[in-house]
Amino acid sequence: MSETNWTLIDVERDLYVDHLELGPAELGPAAQGCSVRLRTLRGGLREGLQRAFANASRRTARGAATS
Repeated sequence: MSETNWTLIDVERDLYVDHLELGPAELGPAAQGCSVRLRTLRGGLREGLQRAFANASRRTARGAATS
């Protein structure tokens, strides 16, 4: 099984991913029914809040991070 990584934040390269959606096409055929989403919320008190959603077919995880 191969491993793939996605860099979301890299200060040295001035890289910041604002939005990301991964499905079986990016995760591989074994990930059928799985997905990962990352989005940065905008407006008011939620400005800059990042929300991550991971759906592993029968299980779903959600998280939020601030800078």
